[in-house]
Amino acid sequence: MLDKLPGFKLAKKILGPIKWKWKARSIIKDRILHEQQYYVRHCMDTKKSPKGEDARLVAMYHVIEKGLTMPQRRLGFGQPMVMAILAQIELVLSLHERRSTAACDHAKSVLAEYYEIHRNHEGILKPEVEEALKLLLADNQVSVSNQSETTAKEYWSHLNSNFEDFSASRHSLRSFSSTPVSEEQIRAAVSLANNAPSACNRQPCKVYCVEHGKTMDRLLEIQGGNRGFGHLADKLIVLTCNRSCFMTSEFFSLYVNGGIYLMNLVYSLHFNKVGTCILNWTPDGIHDDEAHKLIDIPEEETIIALVACGSTPEEFHMALSPRKSTEETLLFKK
Repeated sequence: MLDKLPGFKLAKKILGPIKWKWKARSIIKDRILHEQQYYVRHCMDTKKSPKGEDARLVAMYHVIEKGLTMPQRRLGFGQPMVMAILAQIELVLSLHERRSTAACDHAKSVLAEYYEIHRNHEGILKPEVEEALKLLLADNQVSVSNQSETTAKEYWSHLNSNFEDFSASRHSLRSFSSTPVSEEQIRAAVSLANNAPSACNRQPCKVYCVEHGKTMDRLLEIQGGNRGFGHLADKLIVLTCNRSCFMTSEFFSLYVNGGIYLMNLVYSLHFNKVGTCILNWTPDGIHDDEAHKLIDIPEEETIIALVACGSTPEEFHMALSPRKSTEETLLFKK
């Protein structure tokens, strides 16, 4: 019998982990390659599809929406993006056989609002941008959007309402007051967020709350998508999910569980009167490692997202960000 041979147990002890690491690599590689072939084939950067270009248009006009709602709005912002949006509208129309889409309609409305705030400020817009916007507005069917303006009292008025009203009341904020968010608010929110479901109740997520300062500034700099408002946040939450809690076949479950917790967390922060804006986390490996070192995050934890947190000013704007209808997102199958 092999197990009777000298050194067998020692060899098994040494080679066992090597075998499992090789097997883990093989399983994960299979999962990644399977997803990779479809992702590369269908992502918006490699395939011009109607849905993909429609989604790209939404992401583009949202840049202008955000600019319109900034606490210190800068006139003349985003002019290259305005021209890119006009070109993208034409592309989407051509892919949809000249039929307008909800994204096209709202993009035009956002550009109309953009033009309205610049109408009485001569010399701010470049001539080619102004002419392109005037041509767009020559279509009398284009309505002018108005980014939502509200007060702190109205924004927090549905905290104890039914879930439908409560959920609808939560919006990403990019205006924060100087009033600090208390540790008690964060603690209460995390306690509530811990009710989030997780795979086999493994509860793999951890919340790091970073106070306003140099470390927070550097994390925001690495993230890169918070220009114009990130510096106003009082605290920055870094949400992680622990790789050690998952088997090799559950590679993507790491991010599913992190996403579930993230949504529960922002609802919980909203319930505790903390304004939030989720910040996407997609840096390269070098900067991801730097972020781990900045706040001493263990290697086994992956960063899922950042959340800018702050108190609301008395009055502020929010991006309209219209939602798809149930008919567009729900399909019944037999």
